[in-house]
Amino acid sequence: VRLKQKTMKREKIELEYLLEAPSKEILWNVISTASGLESWFADKVNIKDKKVTFTWKKSETKEAEIVGYRLYSFIRFRWMENMNRGEYFEIRMVQNELTNEYVLEVVDFANEEEVDDQIDLWDAEIDRLREVAGL
Repeated sequence: VRLKQKTMKREKIELEYLLEAPSKEILWNVISTASGLESWFADKVNIKDKKVTFTWKKSETKEAEIVGYRLYSFIRFRWMENMNRGEYFEIRMVQNELTNEYVLEVVDFANEEEVDDQIDLWDAEIDRLREVAGL
């Protein structure tokens, strides 16, 4: 008997959030430092070299590595447990030159049946970011 293995299709998710950040330094700090990420993304964040440990509710821990980074532009993480080397999650800040407002662009990947849940999760995380950072 041969079992047909169902491969889950992964989808790339690209989201944009308009933020009223007073400065690029404040926004960059919130998305790229351990203390900034702890304020909205995870309960505890430890960054050592390019390895990042995220902890939620004192029990769930995930490790990532920083695979891309440009000051005041973007930070890209790859989950260590993910076997697909082409997948990552990225947070990019882009400033509109006319309005001086910042857009936070988020790129992530999810199984096709989990895309809506993943979008809801990012929406909630960004709402938290706006709240804690006063954006």
